[in-house]
Amino acid sequence: MKAVGDTFIVSNPTNKREHFYIVIGLTANGDPIAVNLTTTDIGRSTSFLDKGEHPWITQRSAVNFWDCKRPMSLAALEQGVRQRIVRPGVPIAGSVVNRIIDAAQLSRLFPDVLKRYLSLQA
Repeated sequence: MKAVGDTFIVSNPTNKREHFYIVIGLTANGDPIAVNLTTTDIGRSTSFLDKGEHPWITQRSAVNFWDCKRPMSLAALEQGVRQRIVRPGVPIAGSVVNRIIDAAQLSRLFPDVLKRYLSLQA
């Protein structure tokens, strides 16, 4: 969760659902900019990942740009790991991350402030 391409799953004990996240950027202080994937609301997305592009992707999934409002707190994610709410995964390929970043830059749903962070890293 400290590098672009890192992946993690966040469990929601309330509804017993898990959400898969991919780090696509970092702020100046190291907080991750991460997007999650969805299989239920794919009509709103312009970017998709397919089964096999990561071990945790088991079916065609849409990148969820509309749910990404601000960088995540690295400290909160690390706390989540200690509490076993957050589970780090293997990194995803750089080519996949670049595809997501390109789509994020074009998306009307991805916040402009986060686009600026991504532009600074290019």
